[in-house]
Amino acid sequence: MKKILALLLVLTLVLAACGGTTTNTGTDNTDTTDTTAAEPKTIQTEVEGHNGPVKVSTTFDSNGTITAVVVDEHAETEGIADPALDEVPAAIVENNSIAVDTVGGATVTSDAVIKAVEAAITEAGYNVDDYR
Repeated sequence: MKKILALLLVLTLVLAACGGTTTNTGTDNTDTTDTTAAEPKTIQTEVEGHNGPVKVSTTFDSNGTITAVVVDEHAETEGIADPALDEVPAAIVENNSIAVDTVGGATVTSDAVIKAVEAAITEAGYNVDDYR
């Protein structure tokens, strides 16, 4: 009986020793770079505006923060749509959110920019609800 208890004690000590921490001495050649980490990315989307397609580029940093929204092309009416094309992208970046006010008189254009960014969020693999 004493031999069995002694054997169990030794086995317990061996298992406890195996569960210790390890130290990387840096001598192995294993690449520990995380290639799955999100890289900054720019997504280009196109949605229908008041007078035609509105093409928007949305840039996300590696944490998913919206860092830039640029209206690349549009067929919206100059003068009327200009405030929406300037203010809505700036508000989205400032708030990191698509829950921004539309511009009166250019609601359709404002909504087009918001929908383009929403599509970019989805295409980038992020949850749209996190940006509302």
